[in-house]
Amino acid sequence: MTSARKQFARVAHAYATSRTHAKGEDLARLATLVSGEAVILDVGTGAGHALAAVATGSRLAVGVDPTREMLAVARGVLEERGVRAVLVEADAAALPFATGAADAAVSRLAAHHFPRVADAFAEIARVLRPRGAFYLVDNHSPPDPELDRWLDTLERLKDPSHVRSHSLERWQELLRDAGLRPRVEATFHTDVVTEDWLARSATSAASAQRARAMLREAGPAAREVFRIRADGFSLLKAIIVATKA
Repeated sequence: MTSARKQFARVAHAYATSRTHAKGEDLARLATLVSGEAVILDVGTGAGHALAAVATGSRLAVGVDPTREMLAVARGVLEERGVRAVLVEADAAALPFATGAADAAVSRLAAHHFPRVADAFAEIARVLRPRGAFYLVDNHSPPDPELDRWLDTLERLKDPSHVRSHSLERWQELLRDAGLRPRVEATFHTDVVTEDWLARSATSAASAQRARAMLREAGPAAREVFRIRADGFSLLKAIIVATKA
């Protein structure tokens, strides 16, 4: 079992009610963008919040996640909201679907955990029909290398399964390498309450203490970019739309 699967197996239920995941301006924007597509694939569906948002009006909505415990949570979320969808246990880098099977694909707050993100994006491109679109919603790092390293260290302290919140430029480069044509649709700030953020990932006491110290001792640039305050901070988030030729 991969590091990410182990992590999410033990904290899956926390994501059903996580305000960061269950709500947000980006979620409403995503639902509007994807509205009307017949076959929609949600890669790294997690607790199913994005799938629930985009499934309305589709002929078939499919959520994919490698963690069985997460799929169980997603099933509950979908049932609670009266959303009909199919859930499949599979890895993002090995999607069990035919080439060109999906009209649209989404992935929200999952790709920064993909251990083989380039392979995952290539698989998503493969299963999209021509002129289909992939809607990537994820956190991103600032262009400043020092702030990028600061954020990466903080994220890994909170959750060792974290792989990388890439810069906007790097996310787009990875999508282009997969044969897609990306554009940044929108950017957001996601407000985070530090203690909720740590509790959701069941961060160890030692790592949580170090993360709190990083936030408390952050320099002026980090304080400004990440809007650090006494009880929390903000993450940078974007919607990138990547179209298949």
